[in-house]
Amino acid sequence: MLGLCAATAAGQAYMRPALSDNWSAGISLGATSPVKGHCFVRNMRPTLGFDLEKRVTPAFGLGAEAYFGFNTSRWPGHTYSHTSFDSSYLGAYGSIDFMRLTGDPCSPRLFTMGLRAGAGWGHNFMSGPAPGHSFFATKAGLFFNLNVSPRFTVSLSPSMLWNLSDAPSSTSSASYNSRRATFNLQAGVRYRFGREFECVALYDGAQIDALNGQINTLRAGLDKSTAAVKAAEERIAMLAAQLDQCRNSKPDIIREVT
Repeated sequence: MLGLCAATAAGQAYMRPALSDNWSAGISLGATSPVKGHCFVRNMRPTLGFDLEKRVTPAFGLGAEAYFGFNTSRWPGHTYSHTSFDSSYLGAYGSIDFMRLTGDPCSPRLFTMGLRAGAGWGHNFMSGPAPGHSFFATKAGLFFNLNVSPRFTVSLSPSMLWNLSDAPSSTSSASYNSRRATFNLQAGVRYRFGREFECVALYDGAQIDALNGQINTLRAGLDKSTAAVKAAEERIAMLAAQLDQCRNSKPDIIREVT
């Protein structure tokens, strides 16, 4: 993601944004279900999500999200919980917008899509004497945004969440196992606040050489004009001295002899 971000920045310059610019907040509702080992449709459970994101460049962003699942403890093999929500995920992520990697990244787009991936802390809540269970998790997925106005966006986000701490493996206690993964589909709205990015047009070497040539020509003309003005000033000073000399000299009188 950082490599793609650098490639984008190399082709376009941006006005330096303030810390309060290019933020967005979102809320979403959706469903989650185990990927493998359970009936996919029958075990779908409702979810609620929140996120806050800062766009570092038009194509790359960093954010944090909170994700809550309801009645997920009713999945086969889970301990039933009487809590308000049965599972949660808190994590950080990076996102990259594929649509802004080409063309003018600062121009408004009606539709954008990209990739979002991150890692964080997962927790399964338990009621009664059974303790809650925490685990390390990673999450990755796509996002599809419909920008209905300069401030509001309707978003659809399919993703996968892996419980790495509970994925048994012969060589490691953490691995990607589809039996310890859930599929999530979220639909929601986002609100953008702060100023958007403002792009600055870049000029190529030929344009810069042409402008330097014009500057050098103007400088040469200015030097020539300066020399002419100096010569004229010297000529004026010489004529003024001659005029003063004529004014101060006594006239020669020739008397006629009769």
